[in-house]
Amino acid sequence: MKWDPAFQEQTVAIYEKLSRQACAEGCDLLVWPESAAPFYFQDDVRYAARIRSLVAGLKSCAVIGSPAFENDRGTIRYLNSAFLLAPDGEVLGRSDKMHLVPFGEYVPLAKLLPFVNKMVAGIGDFSPAAAIIPLDTGKGKIGVLICFEGIFPELSRAYVRAGSRLLVNITNDAWFGSSSAPYQHLSMCVFRAVENRVPLVRSANTGITAIIDSRGHIRRMTPIFTETYLCGEVRLGEGGSFYTRFGDLFAFACLALTAVVAALSFRKRNQRMS
Repeated sequence: MKWDPAFQEQTVAIYEKLSRQACAEGCDLLVWPESAAPFYFQDDVRYAARIRSLVAGLKSCAVIGSPAFENDRGTIRYLNSAFLLAPDGEVLGRSDKMHLVPFGEYVPLAKLLPFVNKMVAGIGDFSPAAAIIPLDTGKGKIGVLICFEGIFPELSRAYVRAGSRLLVNITNDAWFGSSSAPYQHLSMCVFRAVENRVPLVRSANTGITAIIDSRGHIRRMTPIFTETYLCGEVRLGEGGSFYTRFGDLFAFACLALTAVVAALSFRKRNQRMS
């Protein structure tokens, strides 16, 4: 329905209504979900102008999920992206998805598996981002995690090391339906906040939208499949946690210690047998 042109007006109108309700008392950052704009925001004439006008009227920075494209020396690359708009509606920057969903957004080894496109309906042909790009709101940098990028600790760490003091997860969890998966997806995002000691705000088109503080407490959350919005206060994190500074060093140390203990146990067992 979202990508059917007949529903574009309805989709944009819903987001406009909810955004005005959410920002009625003012806000610093408005976040729409992954692919909330069901068109190419960068070159759309009608709806992109409406969204920019909306943001300017709300006088808030906004993160808008939308597909994007680039012309790379004659080759068109399609990207799953998030655009950051300034309070005057102008585009401040764009962050592209780096970890794509295999067999959903791209086909691994596509040249060797040409038949997969015929087997999987709705498969995409997206390209991954070339680099980590935090977006600067003017009040602090944010790192945007698109969809299941929230499950990768190294990606969140890279954004925080690049200066992000708030993580933003925009996602489309509609394909999970009414299952435990949306709750599991949210739970994984909690760890990203804890690991880096920065808050995380999450906007999901069918839920669960949530605000998570830097200690991993879910301050507020919405139910799934409910048309609503979520407002709350978020204090930017400082970063600088052990994981942010040293990455998986602790995990590797535990692995090395386990290997040493196993080797000593094996050696002691052999000595007893001899």
